Amino acid sequence: MAELDDPRVYPVLNDIDPERRIQFYSKVGCRLVCGPYFAPCVRPGGERVYDMLLAVLGGSARAVHHVPPAVSVEFVARWLKDYFDWDTDRGQDRGDVEWLLAAYVGAGTVELKPVADYRSWDPPTVPSRRAQ
Repeated sequence: MAELDDPRVYPVLNDIDPERRIQFYSKVGCRLVCGPYFAPCVRPGGERVYDMLLAVLGGSARAVHHVPPAVSVEFVARWLKDYFDWDTDRGQDRGDVEWLLAAYVGAGTVELKPVADYRSWDPPTVPSRRAQ
């Protein structure tokens, strides 16, 4: 799995160019997971990073399907649960995490798109970040 800054949100900053990262990952066949995502807090005093894209770099035939392009919700959920243990251990609110994990519950798959097609996909907004 890979986390990518959404170029629609993040500008070029300190030699980090989100659009160039998208191009790089596109060249190596990375695919966009068409489901919600934000990055967890991974260090004390840090914060979550919202408006991120989640992508699949590879995966087993059980997890990643090619026709139609999709990834198993179980595969994504397992990865998220492991990754977000860091976040909730640092005292972060569980509401957004529960919403995120709920999006990947049950049997089935989540659509995959070529990562370069990110502009054609509108990611869901995390509840705590929706306009009141």
